[in-house]
Amino acid sequence: MVIQTRHIVWTVLFLIVLAALGVSLWLWLRPTDENRIRARFGKLSELVSKNAREGAIPAVTRAREAASLFTEKSSFAVDGLDWMAGPFTREKLSANMFRSRSMFDKIKLSLDDLEPEIDSEKGTAKIFLSAVLSGTLKDGRAVREVRELECGMLRTDEGWLFDSFKVRQIIKK
Repeated sequence: MVIQTRHIVWTVLFLIVLAALGVSLWLWLRPTDENRIRARFGKLSELVSKNAREGAIPAVTRAREAASLFTEKSSFAVDGLDWMAGPFTREKLSANMFRSRSMFDKIKLSLDDLEPEIDSEKGTAKIFLSAVLSGTLKDGRAVREVRELECGMLRTDEGWLFDSFKVRQIIKK
């Protein structure tokens, strides 16, 4: 059996087209900075939310994991919540998250309408978003707070990390 030249040419062309399609698909599907930032907000929302009573160990684990999404010195500016304002280390942030989540039987944090402004050269991003915190306190009262936020993020070796949060406007009914 003799291999004909045209079979070799067609096989090589097929392999080149297949490789080009593979590279194109990889370039099209690879995560962009905006996708990575949106994923961080999704992860933060997931870690803050709580659907049922949880023990102390899972609560501490979730608080530490949420704090790991922040830089070592994150700043907050929240009117009316003095204990949640100023610069925080990851340890202080973790403790505040644990304490805050423990006040609720159920809690849900929705972070929506993200408008990122990314400066790839500096490795920074400013994100404008709306946040809705709703839940049921331990005493049975329902809570629903809506805020418009400005968030600063930094690109590090650990990925995009939250660096600052500032309440831009309190949304009222």
